[in-house]
Amino acid sequence: MNKIAKYTLLVFCLLAQIVYGQASKPIAPEQVNIPSAYTYSADSLAFYISQHYQGDAPRLKALYTWMTSNMKYNVYTTFESRNDVYSAEKDVRNTLKTRTGVCRNFALVFKTVADNMDIPAFVVEGYVKEGSSLMTTPHAWCSIKVDGQWYQYDVTFGLGNLTSDQFTSNPNMDYCQVAPLRLLETHISFDPIWQLIDHPYRFDTFDKKSPLPAPAADGNKFNFNDSIQAYCQQTKVQQQYNVLRRIQTNGTPNPLVDYFLQLTESNIKVYQNQAIYDIYKNAIKSSNKAVDIYNDFIQYRKAKFQPEKEKGEVLQLLLDSEQANTSAHNYLVTLTDVPEEYSSAIQNLQADISNVRVRIEKHKNFVDTYYKASAGKRKLFFNN
Repeated sequence: MNKIAKYTLLVFCLLAQIVYGQASKPIAPEQVNIPSAYTYSADSLAFYISQHYQGDAPRLKALYTWMTSNMKYNVYTTFESRNDVYSAEKDVRNTLKTRTGVCRNFALVFKTVADNMDIPAFVVEGYVKEGSSLMTTPHAWCSIKVDGQWYQYDVTFGLGNLTSDQFTSNPNMDYCQVAPLRLLETHISFDPIWQLIDHPYRFDTFDKKSPLPAPAADGNKFNFNDSIQAYCQQTKVQQQYNVLRRIQTNGTPNPLVDYFLQLTESNIKVYQNQAIYDIYKNAIKSSNKAVDIYNDFIQYRKAKFQPEKEKGEVLQLLLDSEQANTSAHNYLVTLTDVPEEYSSAIQNLQADISNVRVRIEKHKNFVDTYYKASAGKRKLFFNN
């Protein structure tokens, strides 16, 4: 049953066939010198920046500047085995260690360091266009609320240029703290909430019209702040269902949008299985606790209730075991639509929980009868 945790989330990244970061007049970043020892983990990087820069915007600017000055785009991307469990922490560590990555790696590092500075950030997935031409692969960047206003940060586009499988370093500040409408000139998120505007553009409008019309003339009014707040309070499964719904109602999809819809549907299944596994793990943990406490009681009974204890102390062992066992049962009753391949393990656990419940009740009756008996008769309880 433990194997049901081993699902790799389907993730995507910007591949080497695209062209990016071609700012007409790039603004070179200021120098940000961070001692090397602080730059190989998200928490130490966040600690150093927090100690040397005041305010969210300056801290994010320092992070963006350091990343665009020290990272390189990984033209020849490698992928982990599908048998490996994806780990965001491992992804961040590897990107900081190698100083290389692709768009999703950079966005994840930026988000993680920002989070560690107590600046909530979100990785946004979408696609990009150059003039009237759509790039052929998805892209990722970050959305962050700074001093009450939403901004976009795209480290990948701030690194330099990639043409014909060749990366040219050209650090620039053009994609640091970008207003949502300005980024929409080239970037659109798959999930409309991350456009961060009241009237999100439909995919077909973004794809075919350049320059874009005024946002109020396109689409229905959309309270993205409320939607983001709700998103943060939802389970991963709920988040993915709502992402799917919003995308499906946001105009005519293109192949990139179709791909992301398939990805979202796959992730719903992954998160559903993960949710089942998490509940099962919690039930196992509570069940094991119940058994451990129950076994403590059994050892005491085998010792013929020696050394002598008060009834309440002895009974409490069984009550604690009963409470943990009930907790395990309560976890399992929340499970619905369990896949057939997991049902056997869950049924076996349910049977174990029921068996422990019966045994606890039997011993509670024994304890009650034992302490009601006179001291002279109590020894007779252990003759058999």
